[in-house]
Amino acid sequence: MINQLIMSAVFSAIWSVAFLISSFFLDKFIDNLYSTIIAYIFTSTCNFLSQMHIFSKKRASFAYTFKYFITTMLELSVMSYGGYYAIQHKKYLEVKYNKFVSVLKENFNKYFNTIARIVLGIIVFFCVSYPFKKFW
Repeated sequence: MINQLIMSAVFSAIWSVAFLISSFFLDKFIDNLYSTIIAYIFTSTCNFLSQMHIFSKKRASFAYTFKYFITTMLELSVMSYGGYYAIQHKKYLEVKYNKFVSVLKENFNKYFNTIARIVLGIIVFFCVSYPFKKFW
């Protein structure tokens, strides 16, 4: 059981990093909204398959797969819209949080989209993902 939990955490971390890396590189070629959507769909599907392999040797039931799909789509909607909003309102955030953002701007301007996705990912996990997957 402990081994499964450790493996689950490791694979979740791997797919989270894969999401950030793939969306970062896709930002160079397509709009940040689409790069977030494509990267999230790919990594959430891979994470689902990894978790199913770790916890279940049988095929997933339709009800469980449907529940995971609905939760993932909700997460995707919040991540995509929230990330898009933060990236599009970068100037507003710079004015509102001038001191904090100016430090980020000087040192990490190239990574603003990734930083916005990380902050939003943490918020989405605690406010959307965990409650829905735990209590649904």
